[in-house]
Amino acid sequence: GSSLSPSQANSSLHRLPKDLLQTCIRPVLLDLRDYTKLSFELLRGISRLLSLLSSWFNQTLGEKLLDHLQKFLEPEKILRMNIYKQGEEPLLAAGVMDLFELLPRSTDFVEPLVKTTIRLESVLDRYKYPNSTSPYRSPLAKYLNKNCESTVAFFVNQNRLKNPLYSDLFRDIIQRKECRELREFLGGKESSVTLLNVCFERPLAIIRAEKVNSGGSSASAFSPEKSPSPGHVGPQQGRSAAEILQMHGIQYSSSSRQNADAKSTKDDRRKGEEARLQTLVDADATKEKHAGDAEATSTKARSSVLGSDRPMTIEALELQHQGFKIIETLMANDEHYLRNHNDVVRAFRWLWRSKGRHLRLIHEESVPPRYHEESKVLASFLIGYSQTYPNDVDVLFDLLRIFLQPTSFDFTFVKNYLQRRVSANLTPDQKKHIISRFFALLNSEGTEDTKVLSIQILVLPMLQGLLVPSGQSRCGELIGQPALESSVERMAASAAGEQTRSDTSAIDSQIDESVASRAPEHARDVIDDHVLRRFVKEALFEGGKTRRCGNRLTVELLKISSILLESFWQEVSSSRKDIIKFAWNQLKTDDLMTKHWAYVNISRFISVFETPAKVIHQVYVALLRSYHHEARDLVRLALDLLVPSLLRRLDVEDFRKAIKYTNKVMYEEGNSVPQIAHIWSIVVRHPATFFRHRHLFVPQMVNSLNRLGLPTNSPFEYRELSLLLVQLLLAWEIKDKGDASSELLGQTSDKQAKLNDGNRLPAPEKNADEAPADEMNFCMDQSMVDAVANFLLRMNLLAADSTDKRLVAQLGKRIIALFRQVVITWPRTVVQATYFEKAAALCKEADEVKKRNDVPRPRANVSFDQGVDEEEASKVEVPEQIPEEVPEEVPVVPTPILVACVDVFTVMLPYSSDFFYRNSNVICTILGPCFLQSATTEDSSLMRSRLKIFVKTLFLCEGNFMAEGVLASSVRFLMDRVLTNAATRSSPVDGGNSGLQAESSSGASSVGAGGCPAYYILECLGEISMKKPPFIENFTGSIIRLATKLASDHSRDASLNFKHRGSVMHHGGASGYQNAFSTPVIDVFEEATAQSTATLVRSSSERYGGTTGENWFQEPGTSLLSLMACIRLVSISSVPF
Repeated sequence: GSSLSPSQANSSLHRLPKDLLQTCIRPVLLDLRDYTKLSFELLRGISRLLSLLSSWFNQTLGEKLLDHLQKFLEPEKILRMNIYKQGEEPLLAAGVMDLFELLPRSTDFVEPLVKTTIRLESVLDRYKYPNSTSPYRSPLAKYLNKNCESTVAFFVNQNRLKNPLYSDLFRDIIQRKECRELREFLGGKESSVTLLNVCFERPLAIIRAEKVNSGGSSASAFSPEKSPSPGHVGPQQGRSAAEILQMHGIQYSSSSRQNADAKSTKDDRRKGEEARLQTLVDADATKEKHAGDAEATSTKARSSVLGSDRPMTIEALELQHQGFKIIETLMANDEHYLRNHNDVVRAFRWLWRSKGRHLRLIHEESVPPRYHEESKVLASFLIGYSQTYPNDVDVLFDLLRIFLQPTSFDFTFVKNYLQRRVSANLTPDQKKHIISRFFALLNSEGTEDTKVLSIQILVLPMLQGLLVPSGQSRCGELIGQPALESSVERMAASAAGEQTRSDTSAIDSQIDESVASRAPEHARDVIDDHVLRRFVKEALFEGGKTRRCGNRLTVELLKISSILLESFWQEVSSSRKDIIKFAWNQLKTDDLMTKHWAYVNISRFISVFETPAKVIHQVYVALLRSYHHEARDLVRLALDLLVPSLLRRLDVEDFRKAIKYTNKVMYEEGNSVPQIAHIWSIVVRHPATFFRHRHLFVPQMVNSLNRLGLPTNSPFEYRELSLLLVQLLLAWEIKDKGDASSELLGQTSDKQAKLNDGNRLPAPEKNADEAPADEMNFCMDQSMVDAVANFLLRMNLLAADSTDKRLVAQLGKRIIALFRQVVITWPRTVVQATYFEKAAALCKEADEVKKRNDVPRPRANVSFDQGVDEEEASKVEVPEQIPEEVPEEVPVVPTPILVACVDVFTVMLPYSSDFFYRNSNVICTILGPCFLQSATTEDSSLMRSRLKIFVKTLFLCEGNFMAEGVLASSVRFLMDRVLTNAATRSSPVDGGNSGLQAESSSGASSVGAGGCPAYYILECLGEISMKKPPFIENFTGSIIRLATKLASDHSRDASLNFKHRGSVMHHGGASGYQNAFSTPVIDVFEEATAQSTATLVRSSSERYGGTTGENWFQEPGTSLLSLMACIRLVSISSVPF
């Protein structure tokens, strides 16, 4: 019939007679007496019976079930009886444990069932149980979840939480989804108090004792910024350093003391702070020594609280560790846990601020590794608390404590959270609270490290979040270290944008749009006039005098000041004297970082406020002389702000003084290459500022090229700078001639384009840049032009011969492009052939060795003519054995050098015929190995492509008179030699497809079997013969020999390797290349004379509905293409054959 719910069934069964019920269930109970009769069917029946009649059973059933479970603690006996199926024994015991959840009044079984479970798991591996997880945890969790109060009372106990058997089991139980009620009970108020008293009683007691000892009003008088450094713990109430460390659970020994001392000596910044803190501790000890009797009595009482019998032992650390794990689990399963447990929040914040945690963190080598995560767990808790209570910004400053000392743990997640929190996730009121909290910290007695961290991790990211649009935040660039190159580039590009204005009044009226962009409205709601005045009066100054602080804090204050000058320049105008005074005072320091951040600040000040010319000159000259690598980025940033402001802030005479100062520093420091590079980098980044006074710089720029780019040990940055100088010289020259320089400047690297907005060289901004007419019309003379051209030539050869891949990859094309522009702009440029002599000498040596190897060697056997008698023959001394001569190794000329030479020759061909007439021998000596390598080297595609361009330029360039000279004759000879060598080389003997290699028709094919090394020559001849048909007559004989060779090879391969497939295609009606494979005599001729190769490939592919490379249509190799090209070229020639 119908099924009843357990409650309904139970109520109805209560009306049945007791004797009848006992009679019915007696067989089941009889089977339950003997554990050997246990089965899954029996357990399911008992489970159903308990769900219906649970009130009819007493505690005896639970005891009997426990007895059965004890039997499973003897695996050998169970397995020997062979009662159960192998591997199912643990599952049967787990089924017995499932019944405890259904028992009435079962709270008494918590302890025995937990202990039995632990013992069962200890013998689980002795059964052949297939799974790795315990089958007992789930039924135990269900039972414990039903008896929450007894479970918490059993586990939350000092003795059991210290035991990993119980603590690990308890943590696993409360994480299970079946234990929701247990977690809710454990997360209640009463249980939380119990948990704190059990797990954190010892550390909280020590914190309270320290509070009493210090007489403070806070929960803990300890502050990490006021604590001793690692290895230095001062005496406290008559205790030694070792006793204090042991009080906080640190097993301190002499060896660990030495390690801590060695660790602390690495951080020099802390030495002065340690001495100061030691003095304070000694002063406190002296003050206590001379205190009255009442104070002595109080001290004695406090000492009794902080007795030696209550230190942080290993057991206390274990209890704290288990408490952390339990609360982590509760927080993970209840998002409102923190809101409901202020006592837990308060305790954890005490622990975070405690002296013990700090000492255990910095002495982690003396603490067991199991407890090293204390600070990490507390940091994660505070992050969760901050997310729950966003208005409590004090916790953000509390989190900074973790960065006060180096640790083995990675706390980057804390830093990322703080920066993300303050930059995007706070309301304006909360941000104001952070600023107020920062000012309070700045005026407190805290250490400089805490103040620096508060600026780096909280204040600067918050300012960047306010001022920089979303998605463009650069807060990471301003944190800690000097500005990175990317930020320098951006700020330089922003400063360079000012150069596009020519009207002085327009510049002054639009200053807020260029140099100092106004802050958005939401930023001014946070950084209002009150905050700005307070920053100047309380941060930069202290008691009306410049704040005296360390270098690191000074740098951070200068960063904030620079940001405020950039975005709030109008608001701080009333305090500009104080701002410049603070920055100017920092110029006297010996610390490079502080001094140059002060220069950045002053440069920003000059860009937004009128400044005396004397001050501008002084700062400008100082930055010109600051070329040291340590502060290079900061100096560059300062100059990128200052140089564009010179035209706007200086009058005519003062601006000329600045230009003369630049020239003076150049002459005085001319022997220093870094100084020269520093000045030229300024000129390159701001060319418009120096354009009208270029007559003072161009000669020095030309003279500096060789010193910057050619030394073998020259850095890559100097070589790149030398090319930028050449580019700037060309741009100035083109601008002076009235030509557009955009085409040249379009070749600028992306990096330089960012720095100077394309180097467009705008018109001067104001009359301060006026110069006399003769200076304005300054042009480079021929000697300067020749020097620039020869420098580029040497740079090209140097880059080709260098092992630095960046020279070839990043500068190679730029060098050739600049060299071409020089030759085009100044056609009479004289290039020195002496720079090719090294390459020519290598080529000549290789040619001589090859000729010596080609000389026939003497034969080992001597033969005589028949007319010589025996007596004369006997007088001839015949050596017993002539040793075989080993051929000399032919020197290999590096291909990159040859390619670089060919590039230069190609550029000069249309413009410098005199160079080729005077140096034809050297040029021909270099071109010989070029053509040889193009036909013999496997990876010669680059060389072939360069030679194709050179040959076509030589014979097809309009107005080129070189086509009939010595050079042209030599090139024709070299081309003919390539054809001849290809016609006489050995045929492939491996039976491969010599004519059908899947190679592109662009000439970039290999020289192995199936390729023709002369194909690129045939391509050149085809293009030249289209405009100059008689040109082909010089090569007719070689072409015929090559065609004969290729036709023979192709016929052999077609008959051996492709006969069957070709026949099928032929009978199928194929034509074009398919017929060429099967009928190589007639069809090749027809294919060659029909149309171009590209058209054939396309038409054949379209005809058969496929593309090149498919199985039944294969793109021809260079051998077959060369054969067809030979036939077409021969048909053009008028030479009879």
